[in-house]
Amino acid sequence: MYNHLRLFAAFIALLLVASACTGGGSTAESDDGDDDGTTTTTEAVDADGDDGSPDTTDAPPADGELQPVICPFQEPEGVEAQCNQITVPENWDTGEGSVTLTIGVLPSRTPSDNAPIVYLDGGPGAHALDTLFLQYGEIWEGLAEDYDLVFFDQRGTGFSEPSLRCPELTDLTREAEDDPSLTPEELELRTNEILADCVEGFAAAGIDTSQYNTINNARDTNAIREALGLDEWNLLGISYGTKLALEIVRQFPDTVRSSVIDSVYPPQVDSTRDGSQTFLDSFELVSAACDAEPACAAQGNLKDRMVAAATELEESPREVIVTDFLTGESDTVQVNGDALVGLVAGGLYSPFAFTDWPEMLTDIEDGGTTALGTYLSLDRTNEPFLTAGMFLTFQCNEEVPFADAAEVEAAAVEDPFGLYDSAFESASLIETCEAYGAIEPDPVLNEPVTSDIPTLVLAGEFDPVTPPSWSELAAETLPNSQYVLLTGESHGVSGSPCGRTLIREFLDDPEGEVDTDCADDGAAAFVSSEVVVEVEPTVVSFSVEPETTVIQPVGWDNTNVGGVFDSRRSSSLLDVAELLQLSGPEQIADEIERFLNSQVSVQFGEPSDSDLGDGDWTFRTADNGRIAVDFYQRGGGQETDVVVLIANTAELEALREQLLEPAVEGFRS
Repeated sequence: MYNHLRLFAAFIALLLVASACTGGGSTAESDDGDDDGTTTTTEAVDADGDDGSPDTTDAPPADGELQPVICPFQEPEGVEAQCNQITVPENWDTGEGSVTLTIGVLPSRTPSDNAPIVYLDGGPGAHALDTLFLQYGEIWEGLAEDYDLVFFDQRGTGFSEPSLRCPELTDLTREAEDDPSLTPEELELRTNEILADCVEGFAAAGIDTSQYNTINNARDTNAIREALGLDEWNLLGISYGTKLALEIVRQFPDTVRSSVIDSVYPPQVDSTRDGSQTFLDSFELVSAACDAEPACAAQGNLKDRMVAAATELEESPREVIVTDFLTGESDTVQVNGDALVGLVAGGLYSPFAFTDWPEMLTDIEDGGTTALGTYLSLDRTNEPFLTAGMFLTFQCNEEVPFADAAEVEAAAVEDPFGLYDSAFESASLIETCEAYGAIEPDPVLNEPVTSDIPTLVLAGEFDPVTPPSWSELAAETLPNSQYVLLTGESHGVSGSPCGRTLIREFLDDPEGEVDTDCADDGAAAFVSSEVVVEVEPTVVSFSVEPETTVIQPVGWDNTNVGGVFDSRRSSSLLDVAELLQLSGPEQIADEIERFLNSQVSVQFGEPSDSDLGDGDWTFRTADNGRIAVDFYQRGGGQETDVVVLIANTAELEALREQLLEPAVEGFRS
């Protein structure tokens, strides 16, 4: 239940910030300069009289009280988060044990008396704080104009302690990548052994895993609200975060002004029984959408091609280079059919991935590995942002115990791949939880939530893990709710243009009816290696500094993060047409080159002088036969200018004329 992250612009922005910073983050300071009488969440944090300076000692905060700390995560560019910790009981019923939660508050840019928004992340086990700088521009920047935003890592995850990390599971993943001969049965046995050892380790450390559940997550969240001095707030949950939002509404209804639940996981569904069917349904929908596009259908049925590719890779695994986008570390893995099935299961979460499948399959069918490497690298980069032990704790504490083994077996789908992946083989989760040591959960965790709190219920057409029918089911017991299905979208629609519009309109007036016209505008547009998309010739130029002009194509996705101007024709990783413009330290140019070398598999030659611009530019070009890169650079030291064009080889010449040349000519000319 975790979203893929778009990383290139954010990766470069991270490099820029890291090169400019010498400290570990911002302090928990508040701005008391406003005299309009309003109280922001930021001011509430310091309401206990603290002077705002960070406490860097190791002493834990007192129960229920905020302890200012240095933010342990990378903040979005230009945003000063205010970070605190709070200690709550591990066992809320007895008061025994303790859990320390890490909280980040982003104050609104414009002071207002709006009730803040608290974000409830998914997974379960996803990290809300260390992914914030990657997701800020996509989801949060618009809301931050006049809403304080509250983020926290749920118990057992991220920067909260204790952590339910089980790093040996990652070690097993790396071992399986090196040895594709390991059978699913062997991997399942090893996984269960590792989980049993981790549970023993948790117990030895004094961690009561039975207390890591949604009921206590809701109590934790309410304790944060109280510590911040807030009477009420707005909830925004995605995926598992919607289950948490519903539980908060059940337990603390008077504290919720409104609720946005995106890709809903209602407590009454049986995901153990029905999970495999939802993935298969999504796979069928995606394949049918491809069949409905003449160019995509001309290449063959998408599902049949994917099954054939998985069968081929299972028989003859391929060596593929995989890189962590954020660290730059690379290694070579053996990709078999099971690995491709895993990419299918993960790719169904987002059109960003599955609309690339026709081209990915063409690459595989031609004997290539570039597309596989790209998506496996994205998975590798996402890997640290989910605490797998917490995910399994949730499944074994409050999902699997409600499942009937006979019903699960009877509902088993016919795996189209005939291989193995938990997305299509959910019955194995019951055995995993036996190894983990499942508990008897509170029956309320399996009961629907009824509430008349204003609620916006969002769903994506292709969602494989929380299908639209689940969102509709939740809405049935929320009489003051508005249900909106976004066509062309999948899991987690809050970051889409329509999703952002709907959320903002709803939060501004929860009792009003939102305009849903945009919900039907989307469509899955599949990328085909057989079709060259025409170049959009219209560009706009605007000055970002007195001496700097950047070029941004009309209709492209112009994602500007921390001084990085990243213009991209589509959200695809394989339909490549991208223009990057930025200024920064010379090491940034080196890092971009390294990133391109690893991800696009291009090698640049020695730089040559360019006759573009003021004559001080040098350029290098590289071409791997499918993707070409033109790399222009000027200056050095702390003032290096960079303009990069990345494009499919067939379009490079046209894009040079339309975009690259005016970008170089106008940049600080």
